[in-house]
Amino acid sequence: MTDFTKLKKLFNSKQENDFKTELVNFDRRKLKRKEIVEFAAMARRSGCSDMGIKILNPIIRSEKILEVAQVDELVEYSSCLYRVGLIGECQKILNGIKKETSQKILYQAFCKFAQWKYQESIPILKHYLDLKNLQERELFIGKLNLSSAYIYIEEFSQAEELLSECERFARNKKFDNYLGNINELRSQIFFYQGQYRQAKQYLNKAQEHFQNESSFGQLFVHKWLSLINFKKDKSLLKKVK
Repeated sequence: MTDFTKLKKLFNSKQENDFKTELVNFDRRKLKRKEIVEFAAMARRSGCSDMGIKILNPIIRSEKILEVAQVDELVEYSSCLYRVGLIGECQKILNGIKKETSQKILYQAFCKFAQWKYQESIPILKHYLDLKNLQERELFIGKLNLSSAYIYIEEFSQAEELLSECERFARNKKFDNYLGNINELRSQIFFYQGQYRQAKQYLNKAQEHFQNESSFGQLFVHKWLSLINFKKDKSLLKKVK
């Protein structure tokens, strides 16, 4: 078993802290060209997108004729750029790629999210979900993000329908963190309708599913709890006046 195979096995075991330690200490000089994209993808999905950018950058920016960046390398590089907040550069590269891939389309939708253009993201996400040969997890991610877009434009019934599908999948696969995301999104539906008690109940459920106290999901929970408290305080002030 090669060192890279061992790294992939550790990544799939979901032992996040152990994987990150091995990822940081991994000798990247040993990687074959075809393994670099997979390494960058694992780094991105583990919250180390800067590492993905660093390892792909020499390929993407190479001026050597025989080292032209392939589609999967360009898409992964763009995805890593998105994760570190370089939305404009990500979008520019994605728009320049002629071949349609699932990851390219998904991140084009994410770029719309980052620009608060949720309405424009919906046809992109629908196109993504219509693609053939999507894996179960890819379909799930597409539906979860489409539900988020529907919530933002206040199409709550369509959002709830998708969230119910996502919940069944997440429970079946025992994806606790994703159940946290689903409950956090449901809380938004109640928040936007002024039903703060119900919103808080779903946020409490979300918190139970986010096992890592420092997770990105926890930040969203705290954000919405703060907004609920702000709304309640504002309402109390009005009553006092």
